[in-house]
Amino acid sequence: MKRRNNKSPKWIGYVAKFLPVVLLVLAFTACKTQQKSARYKAIYAEKPGIILVANPIDDSFRKDISNIKTKRLNSAYNNELEMSAKYFQQDIMKTLLKKHYYVIPTLSSQEIWETEKGTDARLFFKDSIRMFQEKYDIDAILFTHILAWKETENDWSVYVDYQLKSTHSNTVLFRSRVKGKKQIIYNRRGYVTMLPFEKGALKKLGISDGLGQRVVLLTKMNEFILSNLPVGKLGKNYEKDLKKSALSDCIEFFIDDLGGVHVENMLLEKFEQECFVF
Repeated sequence: MKRRNNKSPKWIGYVAKFLPVVLLVLAFTACKTQQKSARYKAIYAEKPGIILVANPIDDSFRKDISNIKTKRLNSAYNNELEMSAKYFQQDIMKTLLKKHYYVIPTLSSQEIWETEKGTDARLFFKDSIRMFQEKYDIDAILFTHILAWKETENDWSVYVDYQLKSTHSNTVLFRSRVKGKKQIIYNRRGYVTMLPFEKGALKKLGISDGLGQRVVLLTKMNEFILSNLPVGKLGKNYEKDLKKSALSDCIEFFIDDLGGVHVENMLLEKFEQECFVF
């Protein structure tokens, strides 16, 4: 049983600032790493400087709201997924800025998508996106696909496909498939609750515990995956990270009940089987 909060959240854009730092215990199990010069060869070659973050393509399952008996709870659950996807996009923008890329701001981004009638990013992903370079001087678009959310009694998982696509060559410069998983804690009444170091800022911002769990998972997952990208043109260490270790293109990212983070390489076949088999 889970408690939900249907209030319109005022926390987007603020959570990243106040979210407590989670203790990272990085456990790479049987990881064969390669250098960034090889993993991100296309990024180093094209040198994208200006990035547009597309609205997430969200295919995660939504609950039925036609039954009046379950409409309130199911609507709250669906709203929780919608809000987590919006925060996911905002957090990606912040993380790329930290990597010294110029990221098209939120309002400008919305105007561009509305002008091109492309609020659904899937309309552009498989087609040419060269016109974004010609009209807006954008070098690349980061597409994200939330494939599924899955919940068990002990943990919640999200499956995401990140793809950075060039507006110059119309090719994929970077791709990463990630299974993010977080151990879930329940209070004595059986409700989802957050860890002590997660509660403060998120509680003050009026976020429900369920949404808070998703926010923590998506935030730390974005930080880990995107922080491994090459430093952007605006950074003083631009092109000085070629020999550093790169992440695999398919990984599992797990936050345990103490806030520790564990990362393993994951077979693509396993990712797809878990993601698409219910």
